[in-house]
Parts: sequence; structure tokens; C-alpha cells
Amino acid sequence: MTRFIVMLAVLMLAFSPAWAAPKDKKDKKDDNLGDNRRPSGGDIANEAGKAKFEKGRAVEKKYKNGDIIRFVPVETNKNSDTVSDFAKGAVLGILDIDRKGDQTGLPAGKYHVYVKQVKNDWMSFYEKDGHIVKDAVGVRYLDPGEPEPKFKDGGDCVVYRHWEFCY
Repeated sequence: MTRFIVMLAVLMLAFSPAWAAPKDKKDKKDDNLGDNRRPSGGDIANEAGKAKFEKGRAVEKKYKNGDIIRFVPVETNKNSDTVSDFAKGAVLGILDIDRKGDQTGLPAGKYHVYVKQVKNDWMSFYEKDGHIVKDAVGVRYLDPGEPEPKFKDGGDCVVYRHWEFCY
């Protein structure tokens, strides 16, 4: 009986490095291009601080009561316009709204719009002062995309590059 216990202990010690070894990167699902975690508001603010915004390409939507919704797109880079680049996370622009968002309840203010793939789902976030205020709704990847920003069908959604997101 003692020999059996000693042999079992030796076998356990021999195979323990294999159990504890880090998994190979190939074990990750190929269809999940993102890193599976929601970004923090600080992550988005840091990326937005590096981005260049093109005020000359901004679009506006005016309401009868005088409220205005503006979207200022980020400068495009043809080399970083792939699905895998967006999956890692990307700032799309600045959304400046004078009224509460109809679809999300997003309060009036200026927000960085950020898109990322999280657990195989595309998500977009509205960040202000280092905090995610709301998640966008109706986030869709469009192929082919729209090179110029526009409001979709006069509604509360923006279409830009490969993205549609609602506020």
C-alpha cells in the first residue's frame, strides 16, 4: 500500500507541470478577435487623447425645438480599417448632443464614441471624463462602410466607416 501511494505521488509530481503550464494561444477561438473585456473609461479616454478629429467633416442634425446633435469623426487611417483593428477597440469620433438620447437615455453632453468586440459581440460605448456613461444600442458592423459620417434616415443613429450606432 505504501508503494502505491509513493508511486501515485511521483506520477502527480511528474505531470503537475503540464497541468500548470499556460495554454497555447491557438486554444483561443479564432472568431473572437477582441480581448473579451469591456474597456474602462480610462482606456477610452487614453485612446481619444491620441486621436485626431476632423471638424471639417462633422455632421449636424437640427431639431425643431433648436436642439442640435453633432458628430465629429476621427481622422481615418486606411491601414487601420480592418475588422481585427476595430475588434481591439477604436475611437470613432465625438458625439455632442443637446438633448437626452431617445434610444439610450444618454444625457446631453460631449462623448467619445468607442467601438470594440467583447465576447464575440460588437459593442460601442459613450465615454466622458474617463467614465463610460452609456453603452450604445443598435451597434452593427457594415460592409462596405460609409466613408463620410451621416445620420441614418433622420433617426437617432449615426453611420460612419463600418459602424452604425444609436444614442
